[in-house]
Amino acid sequence: GSLKAQNSLGICYENGNGVEKDLSKAFEWYSKSGEVYFVCGQYNVGRLYDSGKGVDRDTKKAFEWFSKSTEMGYEYGYLELGERFYYGFGSKADTIKAVYWLERAKNEEITRTQAEFMLEVIFERMTLV
Repeated sequence: GSLKAQNSLGICYENGNGVEKDLSKAFEWYSKSGEVYFVCGQYNVGRLYDSGKGVDRDTKKAFEWFSKSTEMGYEYGYLELGERFYYGFGSKADTIKAVYWLERAKNEEITRTQAEFMLEVIFERMTLV
């Protein structure tokens, strides 16, 4: 089926839009689209692993799925990796890698404001040390 449609079904099940809310089905549909390189699906699988909705919480798997979304240039994936490297969620904390991914997110219009804010936080904390 259509990757976009599979991801859209995941959204419907996650939010209860037109169907009964079912987070495990949301995870299933997001996974179907994410496994074949649909970046929104990959990102959404990461979100559900991160939150533990519809699947056991696993920050390492969340990190892996967010990483997959960046391979295809997904802006929100850049932002997620930046935050995860900074705070050490699902990976070892690494400020240099955090800044790298946040700079990539800053170069994208849709994630610019969030990335700039995170970079300000990081640089402010670095100057306080």
